[in-house]
This record gives sequence, C-alpha cells and structure tokens, in this order.
Amino acid sequence: MRPCGRRLTGLSQASMRITGDPDLDTVLQGVVDGARSLTGAGLGGITTPDRSGGFEGFITSGLSAEEHRLVLELPGGMEFFTYLGQLALPLGPVCSFLQTPIRLRSQQLGTIYLSEKTGGGEFSHEDEETLALFAA
Repeated sequence: MRPCGRRLTGLSQASMRITGDPDLDTVLQGVVDGARSLTGAGLGGITTPDRSGGFEGFITSGLSAEEHRLVLELPGGMEFFTYLGQLALPLGPVCSFLQTPIRLRSQQLGTIYLSEKTGGGEFSHEDEETLALFAA
C-alpha cells in the first residue's frame, strides 16, 4: 500500500476507535494514543482548557503515573502548555516535538502534543499533516 493510503487507513482506524465511547476522558485518551501511533511518537499529551482559557486537564500517553505527576509539578510546566494551547495554528515539527489544536468547528477543545519520535529522528511534515487531520 502507498504511504498516502496507509496514512488514510490509519486515520480512519484511529478515528473509529475513539468515536464509540461517550466518556470524554476515554475519548481523549484514545485521541492521544491514536496520534502517537499514527506519527510514531514516543510520548503524547492533551491539555484541555477551562472556560476562562486556562488549564483544566492533562491526559498523557507513554508516561508512567510518576512521570505524569512530575510533568505537572515542573516549575512553569503547565504555564508552558497553557501558552502553547493558546496558539491558533499548529507549531509544526520542531526537532522531535509537534503541537496542534483540537477543534470542533471553530471551538478549540484542547491541544495535542507529541514528542520523542521513535528511532530518535525528527517528525516530518507528513507527521504534522497527519496530526492536524486527526485533530480536526
């Protein structure tokens, strides 16, 4: 199968896995797990905003419970994610880091972050496009 066909098949399969569950946290966990799988990311996270645009929740994939706790406790860590979550457009591939907003129509529901590309490489523009399509 050609790379474009594999990407579309992967997007379709990941989307189907997450649309059947009514629990938001379960859906968001499926989104971040699916995004990691589609792009070959070692780590992923989703932040969700509260009504004032601040930080409400942080769901991770590829981190242990202890690592998740440590990220939350980093000095300035959540402020960094809140800042990135306010960006209207994807940040694009920066070394081994990707970020893009999760949108439903014009409403931003959260922001997804991926890092540590498997094999130690950098994310490609194809990875960025795949993440943006999936987040939409």
